[in-house]
Amino acid sequence: WSAWATPLTIADSHHQELVPLPLSWSCAQPTPMPGSLLLCDSKDAMRLKLDWAPFDRLPDVCAIEYILRATPRFSECEGDAPVSAEGAAMVEKFVVVRHQRRKSEDELLQEIDLSEVFSSELKTEEAQIAKALQLLREAKERQRESDRTSEAFIGAELGGLLPSTQYKVTLTARYPTVAAMPLEAPA
Repeated sequence: WSAWATPLTIADSHHQELVPLPLSWSCAQPTPMPGSLLLCDSKDAMRLKLDWAPFDRLPDVCAIEYILRATPRFSECEGDAPVSAEGAAMVEKFVVVRHQRRKSEDELLQEIDLSEVFSSELKTEEAQIAKALQLLREAKERQRESDRTSEAFIGAELGGLLPSTQYKVTLTARYPTVAAMPLEAPA
């Protein structure tokens, strides 16, 4: 064992065993950017065309797996036509998209001109830190802005829907597993 990881000892009446400590790791899931919309357009009675802006993601993460889901609505809302559950099933599609890499906070800070942060007009350390954080937030927002352009929008079709059936359409995202990644031939 390395000096930084001490093994856990499990002892019973017959033997003593060294077991590695469990590793718990988590990260923020991709989320829609504030103000984002999911655009739906009916291609025909059984297909929808969906368009959306890329989700917010962690720095250095280039791939996101989007999950498109159309769930039949079986309850009637006020003013809606009657809905039948006969033969309707949830339709799901998984789409793995490679995005432009986002820079880490360290990389963004290296690019920021900190001369104004340490200028004579900012007297206290708290004011300097607040200014540096503001500049970092602005740099992160500039990275997000490139995803809000119409050229960055993602589109996919969701087929297999039943005509005359109301659906609730949702879009979620996660970081893909290795199995979900498309294989690429070596260059």
